[in-house]
Amino acid sequence: MISPSPDAIDALHTHGLDDALIAVTTAMAEDIQDAADDVAGDTRKAAFDDSTSRGQLLHRRARNRIIVRYKNDTAISCDTTDNALHIRSGKTAVSFYSAREGLEHPKITGSRTKRRVVDESQMAMDVGDRIELRRLVLLHEAADDGLIRIGVGVLASSTEWSWNICTETDEQRVPYDQLPEPALPDLAPRQREDEHHAAE
Repeated sequence: MISPSPDAIDALHTHGLDDALIAVTTAMAEDIQDAADDVAGDTRKAAFDDSTSRGQLLHRRARNRIIVRYKNDTAISCDTTDNALHIRSGKTAVSFYSAREGLEHPKITGSRTKRRVVDESQMAMDVGDRIELRRLVLLHEAADDGLIRIGVGVLASSTEWSWNICTETDEQRVPYDQLPEPALPDLAPRQREDEHHAAE
């Protein structure tokens, strides 16, 4: 279970998140953590899973969990425009991505949808005594045995945070991109057999 510290909650309030939006981001983080644990228990070296396949499974399973969580919630909407998931709470949309190069180095590039996410991240406005956020991003780091840490914040660009609040889950885990690739099986015996049959 992910529980933001009192200091983290104060910092999120300062950056314009109300309690309802903090609850949404926390619930999404828990779904991402559950998906990471599920993938960790479900992938096997014998199946030749690698960082890419684990990452795709984690994203899809987290996405599906989040959709199910909010399917009947009248206050929260799940927007799947362009096959991306945007959770909308009030005027704020929340998206989540893998931080393959670490939370300190966000990299939200590639698609038109991701460019829109970056643009909307910069549309925070001061409205009287509060800040109105248009876009929040959750970035997560995971290893083969589950989630390492997750951060919520606003992007200044596709590769830099304007601000973010990070929650550590387990410092001993190794991120996907630092894991060794699984060894391929030795095909030599099969090749020798094929060569023998060809000679006959």
